Amino acid sequence: LSREFSDAILALGDNDGQVLLIEAAEELPKWLEPDTSDHRVWISGGKLQIVPSPKTSPLAKRAGLPVEPTLREGLAIVRASEVQRESGGEGAVDTTAPSNIQAAIDKRMQGLPGRAIREGSHRTRL
Repeated sequence: LSREFSDAILALGDNDGQVLLIEAAEELPKWLEPDTSDHRVWISGGKLQIVPSPKTSPLAKRAGLPVEPTLREGLAIVRASEVQRESGGEGAVDTTAPSNIQAAIDKRMQGLPGRAIREGSHRTRL
């Protein structure tokens, strides 16, 4: 969806938590855990976006990013990162996830949604 609608910023979650964090758990930075991920993990332009923590990122600290971003703040940080990428400007913190994290998610998502439909379908003969 975020590739089709370029201004869309998406979050994915279910009863188990942040779906994208689960899919890329082995590659994530140590600080990014379920209790620190609220309003930090997004998809934009078909790519994973992670709002960095000022506790672990000097750049995020200098930029004044919040320790616990609200929904509105998280979206605004990702949007500012997008605008900076598109315009070649400076000032916003880049939220694009590192390539190793993106590759882990891409691998897990390969073949979706078709694979999920096939694997999630059940047939019964009466």
